Amino acid sequence: MFVFGSQLEENVLLNVGNMKGRWESYLLRIIFLIVLGCHVPFIFFSGKESVLIFIDEIQRNSISKALQEKI
Repeated sequence: MFVFGSQLEENVLLNVGNMKGRWESYLLRIIFLIVLGCHVPFIFFSGKESVLIFIDEIQRNSISKALQEKI
């Protein structure tokens, strides 16, 4: 409230959008981007888990190695 005074908007991102050229504005935008990018609703959790397993298999072949050891 001290920064914006009577021009305070309900939407935080609208307030930050008005602060052009300040490093705090960019930091807050990056933090919001990270939080929103990492937030996945429970309904999509199985899809997220599948994508992570796929990435792990491409990078480390961990599932393929475990299956080869069992054979």
